[in-house]
Amino acid sequence: SGAAPPTSADPHYTASAHTSMASSAPAGSVHTVFSAECNPMFDWHSVALFHSHRTSGQPGGITRLLACDKEALASYRGLDIGPTFVHPNLRHWAGHNYAALNKPGSVKAWLESGEVPESVEYVLFIDADMLINRPLIPAEVGARRGTVVSA
Repeated sequence: SGAAPPTSADPHYTASAHTSMASSAPAGSVHTVFSAECNPMFDWHSVALFHSHRTSGQPGGITRLLACDKEALASYRGLDIGPTFVHPNLRHWAGHNYAALNKPGSVKAWLESGEVPESVEYVLFIDADMLINRPLIPAEVGARRGTVVSA
């Protein structure tokens, strides 16, 4: 069906930040985000990615964009893994079983939430199963306002 996916404006679901996402990074900073679902596989990916962000020296904050339905969130035990923004799981939106809907949907929900730290100029969006082995500095890879850079 053509129903719109749930958003933070939906009265039946409220996306929320469960851990502070603010960072002490200077203005013009980069903020790393990745999307995940509330299940053990993504929890392991998240633990590894949070660790690699910290040990790599990657500047700025990091936020897990967690796709989790209210029912699953009620018993989910991984909210304290790291900075997390919870939003509706779009995997089954409009009768589909397509987890990839969460990737753009998570960023949209986060950007519309008002939870993005004010100092963020660049968003580094990586996959949950990636690790960071050295800092990625946006200006060093040609990123600038209005220009998307991909590897």
